[in-house]
This record gives sequence, structure tokens and C-alpha cells, in this order.
Amino acid sequence: MKKLIILTLLLFSIPVWAQEAITTLPFEIVNGHIYIKVVVDNGRPLNLAFDTGARANLLHEQVAEELGFNIDGVQQVNDASGIVKIKSSYNHSMKVGSLDFRGETFLLMNLDHLGDEDHPMDGVIGGSILDEFITEINFDDSEIRFYERSGFKAPEGFTEEKMTLEPFRVPIINCKLMLNNGTAKEGFYLVDTGAALAIRFNVPLVKKQKLTESLLPNYAYTSRALNSESTDYIGRLPAFEIMGHKFQSFQVRMATDAGGVSGRSSVDGIVGLEILKRFNLIFDYRQEIIYMQPNSLYNTFFLENFSGLKVKKQNGRLHVEAVADNSPALDQGMKTGDEILSVDGQKNLSRMAFLEYVQPMRKDVKLEVLREGKIIFVSLKPRKII
Repeated sequence: MKKLIILTLLLFSIPVWAQEAITTLPFEIVNGHIYIKVVVDNGRPLNLAFDTGARANLLHEQVAEELGFNIDGVQQVNDASGIVKIKSSYNHSMKVGSLDFRGETFLLMNLDHLGDEDHPMDGVIGGSILDEFITEINFDDSEIRFYERSGFKAPEGFTEEKMTLEPFRVPIINCKLMLNNGTAKEGFYLVDTGAALAIRFNVPLVKKQKLTESLLPNYAYTSRALNSESTDYIGRLPAFEIMGHKFQSFQVRMATDAGGVSGRSSVDGIVGLEILKRFNLIFDYRQEIIYMQPNSLYNTFFLENFSGLKVKKQNGRLHVEAVADNSPALDQGMKTGDEILSVDGQKNLSRMAFLEYVQPMRKDVKLEVLREGKIIFVSLKPRKII
């Protein structure tokens, strides 16, 4: 049986709270994921993504080998695109701030595709902690705070929203999508801080509402979840309402893979971090309540790809994994496999720094590119693709 030991209490005064946090963890957002430091089996601090969509603890198989994990079994996991079999290891310790967890099970897999060399993803946690504590994700302060359930009262400045945890034991809330033809459809959506996107619509909704035909133009985007690969279409949604707040004209993904969660009709899709980060959030799993408060990120621009390049950092270079149709990159003949050596003379840019730099306000971005052993120069003119 899993045992939880509270080692110490961090006492500090926050006037608006009915009680104080048991422990507080700083976090940073990198490549669309929330990262915290966690110690497993008394090893080094690991970079773990905090994911409300993760029921199980995940660990990179290379980190598991470093820590001397045994392989104790195989489990089936339902990811966004299908059921995958993953190796598992039992009876480990995990220290999260001042909280010690015992008897933890970890699923082991290669997570290279979810991180990059600038910020590797060592693992993922979520449900094992959210089940135990009331959990606040405060984006204003870049902190995650854990509270005891006993005596907890709604904080000032937050509004209360009902959620359900069934059938996935992941938060599900009611939202509304709005289309140009006047269609407004309410539906249930998973609240997934581990999804580096705004909205991803499930296949049944995409087909029923003919979204790939109505959200035009759009382009194909291939990505990986856990151990599976799928292709979505990216289009621009007129409006979406979540927890009483409406967001307009931003990019969304439309799933085509009917396997896994994306094939379920019981939920219409996933709300990811690109929307969720605009609210300070508090999760109470026992009462099935989310408390929310708009924060300083509320009116920030939605991240958007203005080059058409999908890149990944490897060996200090940005490797081109895909080139979108109808994009500046395709116009200039960029190809899959190209390696970007510099961007306007800047070397060693991270993937996110590249995405944020290549904006329409820059009329011309010069890329130094290595292709088949030869260096060429490409001039991109960033613009909206859709």
C-alpha cells in the first residue's frame, strides 16, 4: 500500500487563503509543458512535467536505467491516439517538495520526442499527487502549491466550476465551440496541462461538424503522443468558451486518428496548456471542483507558427522535421532534414526561441541552412499560414 509521509510544513502568510500550503514548488514552462523538480529514489533532481492528463507516473527509460530500476511488468496505457504497452517498475520513492511518496509505480519509455536537448523531459507526474491533495497551479507566481483537504475553503478572487473525473480519472469540464456559420456546440473536454496546444478536437466531433471542411484553410501536422504517432489538421477557430470566458480566432487541432482518447465520443476534445495557462487553477478532486482566476497571461497572444517549419533541437542545431503546406518555408524551398545553423546570425537557438522569434513583425528572417553537406542561405518572410 502506498504511504504518504509529510516531512515538514512550509509556513508563510497569504492573507486571502483559509489555510496555508503544505509545500510549494517553483515551475517553469518550456516547450508548452510545466516542469517541476522531483527526486526519485534519492537520486538527482529530475525535470518532470506536471500533467493533469496523466494518471500514471512516467519516467524516461534512460533515467530509469541510471537509477537502477528493475522491469517488473508491462501495462497497457490509453494515450491520445491509441492503446500502447509500456514497461513498468514498482515500489519506488518520490520526493515532491517536502512531500515523500512511497510504493510508487513508474511506467518506463523513451520520452525524447516530448523534450529536447535544451530541456530534456525526464518524466511525467500528475494523478498520483492530484488524488491526494488540493492542488493550485499559479501562473502569476510560477508556483504549484499543495493543500490538505481538511478545512479548505474557496479562496477569494476565484470562481468555482464543476468538473467530473469519469471515465478517465482526468478533469472534464463543459465548454462551447463557435463556428462561422453560427453553430454553437457545448461539449465535454479534458483539462490537460500536459498538452502543448490550445484545443484538440476528437475525431467524432471533427466528422460530425465537418470541421476540416469548415475551418479552412488548414494544414496537416504530425506528432507523437506516448508511443504512437498521429496526424492532425491545424485550422483557425472563430471562438471558444471555457469557464465563462471566450477566446477568439486562434489555432486548434483536429484529430484524424480514431484510436485512443481522440476517437472517443464521450468527450469532444482536449483543452491544453496554451489556454489553461491564462488562469490560475485549483483542483479539488474529491469535491470534483476547479477554482479559476484569470491571470497576467490572460490577454497574451496565442503561440502560432509563422514559418511553417516544425523543428527539433539536436546537436546544437534545429533539425527540420516537417514543412507545412502554403507556408513561407515551403515557398523558399525548405526541406525535411535541413539543419538550421543560425537565424539572423543567432546560433544555438532553442526550439521555442525560434518559434517566438520568427514573427510577421520581422519582414525578412535569414536562415543559414546545412543541406546534404552544403551551406545555403534562405530568406523567410514570416506570415500567417491560415
